[in-house]
Amino acid sequence: MKKLLAVLLLFSSFTSFSQMMPLVTVRCTAVYDGDTFEILWQGVKTKCRILNIDAPELKQDYGLQSRDSLVKYLDKKLITVQQIQGPKKTDLYGRMLVNVWSPLYYNRLDVLLVSSGTVWYDDANGTYPPSQIAQDIAQSQRKGLFKCEDSGTPALRPRLYRKMKAFEKIRYKQDCW
Repeated sequence: MKKLLAVLLLFSSFTSFSQMMPLVTVRCTAVYDGDTFEILWQGVKTKCRILNIDAPELKQDYGLQSRDSLVKYLDKKLITVQQIQGPKKTDLYGRMLVNVWSPLYYNRLDVLLVSSGTVWYDDANGTYPPSQIAQDIAQSQRKGLFKCEDSGTPALRPRLYRKMKAFEKIRYKQDCW
């Protein structure tokens, strides 16, 4: 299993960069949740969202753990980002869409976060097989978010949580944490 993950992480390093800008080193100034952070980009503070992942909302089960995981990798550190080219440079909320390269592992951070079970793989902006494989492994090993897969209330994807009404969010609590 460790060899498969190593191959997966290596594969993610050599993927196509046709839709990407060059790698840029910037300072992360704040982390907001498990997939959103702020950088100092050309002298301007800019909100960014990591491509191909979706993290639990802070008020959602596992939301704080997801944010803390991203803090460990990014907060107040020099990081390497790669902005997306083309018409979808930003998301619905105006955040710059980026890939983040982990300085510790010389790999894309989205794969590391998905493999640890702290975020979901999200293919809304295009597929990325290494992240999908990493999520399959995390689910089979019941890591993080996927700990409760067989319970009566498994972890809820953030896109579904965001659509719920306030009273539904209050009632939805996982019982296996």
